[in-house]
Amino acid sequence: MKIAFYTLGCKLNYAETSTLQRVAVENGHDVVPFSNSADVYVINTCTVTAIADKKCRNIIRKAYKQNENAKIIVTGCYAQTNSDEISKIYGVSLIIGNNEKNKFDGYLKNISKAFSNRHAELVSASPNKEMAGQARYDENTSSERNVDHNNIGIISASYFAPNEGIQKQVRNDEANEQILKQSRLLSGQNDVKDVFFPAYSIGDRTRSFLKVQDGCNYFCAYCAIPNARGRSRNASIIEIVEQANEIASKGIKEIVLTGINIGDFGHSTNETFFDLIKELDNIEGIERFRISSIEPDLLEPEIIDFVKLSKHFVPHFHIPLQSGSQTILKLMKRKYDITLFSDRINYLLKTIPDVCIGLDVIVGFPGENESEFNETCNLLNSIDVAYFHVFTYSERENTISAKLPNKVSFAEKEKRSGILHKLSEEKKETFYRKFIGNELNVLFESKTKDGKMHGFTDNYIKVEVPSVKALYNKIERVKLLEFDKEKMVVISKLI
Repeated sequence: MKIAFYTLGCKLNYAETSTLQRVAVENGHDVVPFSNSADVYVINTCTVTAIADKKCRNIIRKAYKQNENAKIIVTGCYAQTNSDEISKIYGVSLIIGNNEKNKFDGYLKNISKAFSNRHAELVSASPNKEMAGQARYDENTSSERNVDHNNIGIISASYFAPNEGIQKQVRNDEANEQILKQSRLLSGQNDVKDVFFPAYSIGDRTRSFLKVQDGCNYFCAYCAIPNARGRSRNASIIEIVEQANEIASKGIKEIVLTGINIGDFGHSTNETFFDLIKELDNIEGIERFRISSIEPDLLEPEIIDFVKLSKHFVPHFHIPLQSGSQTILKLMKRKYDITLFSDRINYLLKTIPDVCIGLDVIVGFPGENESEFNETCNLLNSIDVAYFHVFTYSERENTISAKLPNKVSFAEKEKRSGILHKLSEEKKETFYRKFIGNELNVLFESKTKDGKMHGFTDNYIKVEVPSVKALYNKIERVKLLEFDKEKMVVISKLI
């Protein structure tokens, strides 16, 4: 079969999609671009915001328009938390929950005989309300179907209940059997072990996203991801080192460690994130390891000290701040206060002066008034960070913040987002200009249509030089010459 894949969302999703693609190839299938007509479309979804949900639905409909006879498989976080919505979209053949991705090869083998475009099966994915059932084609519409909750075909269906971990597994051997009664929520224990699906990305890129951890135990007030991903879990360090060696054997120079909450690594194996990075630093063939994102309370000084002296871990940290207001942090149910956050930033800058620090910030959280937003602006102005990703608060079902009063208007959220985006650009320019005239190592990874090639320094400065084919996937020494504000790159020359 010809199979096309589409990924929405985070680096973790990209790692998992890439692994699913390799599974397809290993089973004799051809992977084709998503824009092509395919026999099967696999869509790995995201549910971090309402906009992400909308994009997922649009991509599903796009796949159906490209080939009405194709099988459409939907997986990922939106599939896990909103399978009832997905099952109403005409064309969907199979909905796979996050805990079932490791059985993807089996679903591919059986899909042609087990599923059709007018029957949606749920595999380890169910909505937050009731278990969704068999989807019927509604003759009155070509885009949605009615759902019959009394007639359901479920294959090993289980789901992560809001703030309670995972529910007992529900099984149904015959499509017409009455569904087992929904299991009661377990308090502090899980009948079904959360599955860790090992994954890493391989493609035409010079870096690989290596999944080291999945799930989250934090349950921040605004976040739906623990409901979609379950409890924190991980592979063993030995297994992850084996995967890193596999990646190295393919000639890739940089690995980005990724997960939902990677600093919380070790719950499954009684190990720590610090243990992990010490082992990875000894791998031959990987020139750079980059830590994708780590919570302030989990960024221990020993990790910072290690990176300073490391052979391969680069001086780049992405840290989710979310708000510079102590009041809002408390409402968000974050695990740290402004004092701890500031201490970590100051220690980073003192220990590794050339470090690149990126942040995540949310604007428009319920209850955030003008004064509290200004607290965030003041904090961001006062610290020497390189950039921040700005997220407009999006209400998610079954989260604590959805029930909070004092919602911020859409217009005000847009205004605040614009202010912080502008400030982030100013921060990046200041950071880039600080290194003008320096000689740094750059990993080159892409060329542009205008004959230029881009790459990144170890501390994440984007560099541009005249395109030379031999530079691709090579680390070369360059001199940084001038900042191009329009492109947000540093024009450089090879030494």
